[in-house]
Amino acid sequence: SNEPLETEFVVKSKDPLRLRCRYCERELEDVASNIL
Repeated sequence: SNEPLETEFVVKSKDPLRLRCRYCERELEDVASNIL
């Protein structure tokens, strides 16, 4: 099955919100604006 891997993020900081992807190690900043 090639279902998409469920992404898991580690919260690096809350203000500003920064998440790091557990699998690809990429850091995401300003997550809210990326999601909305």
